[in-house]
Amino acid sequence: MLKTSTTHAVMQSTDARTATDMKGQPRLTLAQFLQRLFTELNENGIRWCVLRNYEELPEHNSSDDIDILIPPTQFSLVLRLIAGISNVFITGIVRHLHEASVFVGGLARQGIHLDFTFELAWKGHAFLDARSVLGRSLPSWTWSAMHVPDQVDGVLNEVLNTYFCSGNVKTRYRAKASRILQLERNIAISRISPRIGERLSADLVGWFAAGEYGQASLRLAAVRRALLYHAFRTMPLRAMAQTCRYYAHELRNRLRDRKYTRIAALGPDGVGKTTLIAELGRVLQHTAGEITTINFRPKLLYDRGTPTAALATAAPHSRIKDRLLSFVRPAIWCLEHWVHKIYLLRVSSQLILYDRYYHDVLIAPRKYHSSVVVARLMAKFMPQPELWLFIDAPPGVVCSRKCARDVGVGLSPTLDAGIREATMKQTITYSATCRAFLHNRRNVVILDASQDRQQLLAQAEQAILQTMAKRTAAMFPFELLWHESTGAGNLYGALKGRG
Repeated sequence: MLKTSTTHAVMQSTDARTATDMKGQPRLTLAQFLQRLFTELNENGIRWCVLRNYEELPEHNSSDDIDILIPPTQFSLVLRLIAGISNVFITGIVRHLHEASVFVGGLARQGIHLDFTFELAWKGHAFLDARSVLGRSLPSWTWSAMHVPDQVDGVLNEVLNTYFCSGNVKTRYRAKASRILQLERNIAISRISPRIGERLSADLVGWFAAGEYGQASLRLAAVRRALLYHAFRTMPLRAMAQTCRYYAHELRNRLRDRKYTRIAALGPDGVGKTTLIAELGRVLQHTAGEITTINFRPKLLYDRGTPTAALATAAPHSRIKDRLLSFVRPAIWCLEHWVHKIYLLRVSSQLILYDRYYHDVLIAPRKYHSSVVVARLMAKFMPQPELWLFIDAPPGVVCSRKCARDVGVGLSPTLDAGIREATMKQTITYSATCRAFLHNRRNVVILDASQDRQQLLAQAEQAILQTMAKRTAAMFPFELLWHESTGAGNLYGALKGRG
């Protein structure tokens, strides 16, 4: 069994190295990616424009995402164009009623979050006519490949988008809005009055032009009522359907379990899991709506700020305390896991990086002083990770790193083996048991931690991006809107990219 598992590990590790080496070219920068994407959009005759925060593009993105307005019927084609760019992965898609968030990985430094907007709306009801905004858009004077709204549409979108959601307007938009609305007051009123009425539109534009945002906030409820009243008065059945569809989309996005991508890192103590997870959290930024790192040390029981040097002067009773903590740790971790999941209901796309996972109890039950029967029973209630990363290295390398770390925090490298996290024998035993545990699992990548750190990071990142892209390709065909007719088979090949 162990021999077969070792062969399996070598094959997985070789695949990871091959995937990294086969690329053989530098990754695209943000500017290069946007240049290719925008050129493709223009060449395919798609009407589009970047709605806001485009002043520093393509070299720098001043926001967390890039908002692009497109017709809803063109979204599938846009996905194909993104996936057709070499060495990038579509790592996540979150569909809302009038917009879709697309997360792209594989770029230099970190990923990119693209928000494709179909309607300029609040709660399913439009406050600006998207078709008219696209019709008035024009090439940017700073970068001809990029299309932007005209001045009035751009300001109205920046102001109303945040105003309808919270009643406030972001500070960085206020000076520009006041300047343009003072000059183009009548045009601005004419563009929003069909949705909220002539009188209220005039008041709202006047407050924004004068910088009286406090007064505008006080009238937020009236503006929202006017928007809903107009929608339900003109087309009541359609307005009711839009409202129901909006909340149905939001509820589905929040409750579905498949929005989570779980990556579990296993390996002997001292092999470098925590360091690798921290680096992955940095390079994978913007490949999901939110990235969370979870350690198999419940915050309720462990003070992460306690210096490691305290081990050298631990009291005799500390071993009893450690045994007790090891026994209750899995149960408390499971409780924190489900509480954290409830908290994340507000997030539509989540990448969770686990520094060890609950199944570590099954691999090393003696370490946690746990009953195997109880551990297996609790494991049935824990979701399986989408990818297992087993980070391994020769036992001598692991132990030498641990000794170097102990010296770095003031501990003697000759400390008794009972105080150390793992001895040579424990490292060998854990690695063999972990390989046997992962042998029959398909979603496993085994990495050699003794290689160069950057190479290890690149292999782990590549494995995670491929997992996220494959998962997205499997999910997306079931989330197509009714007016889209793209086949699932074609989308699978496109979404996984050419990386």
